[in-house]
Amino acid sequence: VAQQPRELFESMRIDGANKFQIFHYLAIPLLRPMLALMSINVFVFVWNDYIWPLVTIPTFDKRPLTVGLAYLTQANPGDYGMLTAGYVLAALPLLILFLFSMKHFIEGATAEAIKL
Repeated sequence: VAQQPRELFESMRIDGANKFQIFHYLAIPLLRPMLALMSINVFVFVWNDYIWPLVTIPTFDKRPLTVGLAYLTQANPGDYGMLTAGYVLAALPLLILFLFSMKHFIEGATAEAIKL
């Protein structure tokens, strides 16, 4: 686990910053790529969740898209055009999220490899 140099935090304390200011102006900007990476990963895992909503949500109209796509597959096993359209529509939010946050995603993924 990479740690930030202690001198960064000490220099802000010497300049008169309190703990909240150090957290707000130093720690959060240094953590931004990792927070973005974690947010993207959590969103993707929740978006693609299948078993938990299937077990816990009793009504069909409140279940997420992944469960609906599984029912669509069972209802129309040979209609590949409709299945493909459903899967493309389900993947669009993930693609849009990744395109808008690609820079932060790559920074977060490579943050461990770079030393300050």
